Amino acid sequence: MIRTLSAALLACAALGLVAAPARACGGFFCQSMPMNQAGEKIVFAVESDGTVTVHVQILYSGAADQFAWILPVPAVPTLSTGTDMLFQMIDPATAPSFQLDYATEGTCRMPPSCPSPYPPYDEMGGGWADASPARDAGTGGGVEVYFMDAVGPYDAAVLGSDDAAALRAWLTDNGYDLPAAALPLLDEYVAKHDLFVALKLQQERGVGEIQPIVLNFRERQPCIPIRLTAIATVPDMPITAWVLGAQRAMPYNYMDVRPDLDQPELWLGGLSYASVVTEAVDAAGGRGFVTDYAGAVPLLTLPAPNIAGLRSETNARAFLNTLLSLGFSGDPQLLAILLRHLPPPTSADPRDFYNCVVQTWCGDYDSYLASLAFDPAALVDDLDTTILAPRRDAQAMLDRHSRLTRLFTTMSADEMTEDPVFVMRDMPDVDRVHTARLITECSRAYFEYMAPQRLVLPSGRAVRAREGVAYTGTDADYCGDVMDGTFGPGVDPATARDTALMRSLAPRGGGGCAVVSDRPELAGAFAFLLAAAALLRRRRRR
Repeated sequence: MIRTLSAALLACAALGLVAAPARACGGFFCQSMPMNQAGEKIVFAVESDGTVTVHVQILYSGAADQFAWILPVPAVPTLSTGTDMLFQMIDPATAPSFQLDYATEGTCRMPPSCPSPYPPYDEMGGGWADASPARDAGTGGGVEVYFMDAVGPYDAAVLGSDDAAALRAWLTDNGYDLPAAALPLLDEYVAKHDLFVALKLQQERGVGEIQPIVLNFRERQPCIPIRLTAIATVPDMPITAWVLGAQRAMPYNYMDVRPDLDQPELWLGGLSYASVVTEAVDAAGGRGFVTDYAGAVPLLTLPAPNIAGLRSETNARAFLNTLLSLGFSGDPQLLAILLRHLPPPTSADPRDFYNCVVQTWCGDYDSYLASLAFDPAALVDDLDTTILAPRRDAQAMLDRHSRLTRLFTTMSADEMTEDPVFVMRDMPDVDRVHTARLITECSRAYFEYMAPQRLVLPSGRAVRAREGVAYTGTDADYCGDVMDGTFGPGVDPATARDTALMRSLAPRGGGGCAVVSDRPELAGAFAFLLAAAALLRRRRRR
């Protein structure tokens, strides 16, 4: 059964589901860059020749023989494969950044040096004690097929029809088992005379070989046909689109939304940026995009080392060590390629085998490697076609454009009723960096970690970020309270406040500050009530 039928693009490609995380273990496979698997991601490039190039990241979870993908497109595209590294590089370089500038006013009280309650060395003798917790580690009737061939790991076809029933029959006959919910949506695209790209994994290919798909065709504007996505989505699904071109990209049929970044919880914790965007988009009726960044294309370099010198390297260990030194690591495509050209012994775990081969101390497979013959030129060709050429193409795309816009939204199924379209406009840049200021208000009554703080938000509005807890006990009192865990860095604020209150009520001779009043009997009664209240709060917490 088909596991995903996603909306694709108008200048467009489909948007897939979530991929299973890659296992990491060591050597080649311990340094892989983690893939952010949340939501849907697509890169558009509005080219100077009137075409649009589209890179779509495909994220999928399921069996290889059940993978199938349908992409509505407005014209016959050229197809090729892309690289996940494009998304891994462009995402953090354009993501919104929320920076707190810290400042201090006045001078706080310095904590005294207290005796340590812990021995400097562990009792087993030999090293500092570790106080950290342990961690676990063809054609058919009424259907025209414009293209049918292998594209990377996929069997791909481009087809069209003015007869929705004939199109559905072709897809079903060719192994695309369409969910019932997709049929009326598919019919809508047929009525618009759109074409469709259909993808399946080739029979011998695995899920780990899934790569982004790249399309290029003539189109008016970049657009994400989102309606098919509604059949297999989650509430408030994140959608990120990057648009390369000569100008800034703007939503045409969606609102240009500005989220409220003056919410203190966004800066102090408890509120995510995605939830702030969701709030703003919902206020716009569920149809809006936020411009996270608009400006010059960041300086991004996708590594594509020259490996032509390895075409004559017949020593498997030397071949793999050179790849490792050139930065090849942790790529599912690399694993699939190595399995084809340098298969491990049947009893060995593939990752353990390849990691062992590149270690000078590991001789477990010396005899096996000596008996293993492989074609280094064929391996180099496979590496270049599958990994390096897509990186070079993506780099060339980045290099030939001057401006980049990052647009972000969240959408639920009931909001996916109109395909978002983007247009290029001469508009001001948008900085991705947002700054607020957290000011600590020091005095001799406060240790810095307990001093009051105010937060100055991006608009200039100031709010109270933390109420201060003054401490009037002596240095000896402080050390005792730290030893008891009732005051000090990391102590629950309510507990610290109770302790500070008790110290403030100590007699004058006891090293604290007494309650001052012109009427001693009232001061005593007031002190008694405050102490009783503090004691009652402590008992309730227990």
